Amino acid sequence: MGDNGHVEGVSAHKLSVRERLLIHLTCNFFPPLNPKCIPYLEEAIEAVNSGDGEKAIVFPSGTEFPASKIIDELRLEDFID
Repeated sequence: MGDNGHVEGVSAHKLSVRERLLIHLTCNFFPPLNPKCIPYLEEAIEAVNSGDGEKAIVFPSGTEFPASKIIDELRLEDFID
């Protein structure tokens, strides 16, 4: 683990974004976060990478958050280009 507690080195092994997200959610949070949210996280990552950090990401519950907030709150900065 790195200084910030995140698992390091997973991107070096040519894993897909989905696989890296699964590792991130299950290894870097306690309790682990539900991997069912991965499609919404991928949407947030795509939005921020395309410059639309304010895009509303709507979860199945109807709750919506700006893509940039999801990136910040779930520590997904390593997924941003």
